[in-house]
Amino acid sequence: MVAPAKETPKHSIWLSNLDLIFSRSSTPVLYYYKPNADPAFFSQGLLKPALAEALVPFYPLAGRLVLGPDGRMEIDCTGDGVLFVMARSDLSVSDIGDFAPSDKLRRLLVPGLESGVTPYILFAIQVEYEPCILNSQLIRNGNILC
Repeated sequence: MVAPAKETPKHSIWLSNLDLIFSRSSTPVLYYYKPNADPAFFSQGLLKPALAEALVPFYPLAGRLVLGPDGRMEIDCTGDGVLFVMARSDLSVSDIGDFAPSDKLRRLLVPGLESGVTPYILFAIQVEYEPCILNSQLIRNGNILC
């Protein structure tokens, strides 16, 4: 987990009426980057502190989706942090194909982000290393419009 670099406000934010009618599931977004010669490229030692700094102004992402005391879904701004996973894959881009949903592509995703289970992690990042091909960054977040 990566928490905000500084103390953040602790409060709850109600979801909008639009958020309440959409299903609570994560939306995977996959980015691929061609590696460069820099040994710090996708360095965990650089990515985690940068993410921690970015979470300060965007602190609700470091909270949890919960069922409030009145029964309404809300974001509990706890500062608990976001899920950060470093992974390695032997797949190449050609193995993945056209990026259409498939079991092969699904196996690359961060496991365990179940919808409907509270408290629900709002944001997860997975950095995947694929030898000699590309580096990818997978970002999953809930469908929260705020």
